[in-house]
Amino acid sequence: MNIQNRNDWSSDNQVSLWSEKYRPKRVEDCVIPDFKKQELLYMLKSNNLPNLLLYGSSGIGKTTVARAMCEQLQCDYLFLNGSDIGLNFSEFKYSVQNYASTVSLFGGKKVIIIDEADNLASNAMKYLRGAMEEYAKNRRFIFTCNYSNQIIPAIHSRCAVYKFEIKTEEFEVMKKQFIDLACAILDKEEITYELDVIEKFLDKYFPDFRRVLNELQKHSKFGAIDESILEETNDDSIDLLFDTLKQNDFDGVRYWSKSHFRDIEPSEFYRKLYDSIDNHFEKSSRALATIKLNDYCYKSSVVQDQELNMTACLLDLMEIVNA
Repeated sequence: MNIQNRNDWSSDNQVSLWSEKYRPKRVEDCVIPDFKKQELLYMLKSNNLPNLLLYGSSGIGKTTVARAMCEQLQCDYLFLNGSDIGLNFSEFKYSVQNYASTVSLFGGKKVIIIDEADNLASNAMKYLRGAMEEYAKNRRFIFTCNYSNQIIPAIHSRCAVYKFEIKTEEFEVMKKQFIDLACAILDKEEITYELDVIEKFLDKYFPDFRRVLNELQKHSKFGAIDESILEETNDDSIDLLFDTLKQNDFDGVRYWSKSHFRDIEPSEFYRKLYDSIDNHFEKSSRALATIKLNDYCYKSSVVQDQELNMTACLLDLMEIVNA
């Protein structure tokens, strides 16, 4: 379990991963919708931090905001990842109790951030419900997750809930902010690039800024960003996959999954398959294929092994294609 105190995490000299190196330490610097930013800044100004539940898609700034608020309030905070807790409930419970029951080094409130809280086991959530009451006087909890419906109602009712989403009228403004920030980071890292390439690349991954930074860093190893960064799992690869499915080739499906499951985000993968349904399925089987894709797309948010989930999905589609 990892305790992080104020002014004691990423710095330009110590961190090589861009998504951490350039993680904002102030809410003002976070790229989130302005109306939400103003509400959070009001909490900081009034020094009144409630328990928070922040939810929304991956890479949109939930964890960054949680940490930035603690940094600005000069709070000690304990950072726990719900995906890492698993069966170690006794260790998790001890960490929360030990941290919450001790006095802050700086004399203020202490905060426990539960990241990826939608991956917590039910016993951990039930324990936290009681812990939030027990330590309500001077301890706060911030939960971040992708899917709020996987958080029990008892935690919902004890938190101020914020959905991180970008509305239609904010889309272009937010995208421009993302582009400006990405270019500023490339300039600082002395990476050459073409602005139109960065704009097209942002169109591909917006609003997952963590993915954007990770991809930019990966493709900048030779000191330049060019159009090769726009390459993706293309139609030829999808066509090859469906040729394999139509041949009832189990080994071929396993090989395709092993070769590609790290190259594309799960939700993007299932969306690409859905977009190609008309080209590869008979009209009578498209509805069943859509239901299967939706089911496996949902499962991808909670499974431990994405390759296994992808392979199982493709085997189901193989049965449908060859029915």
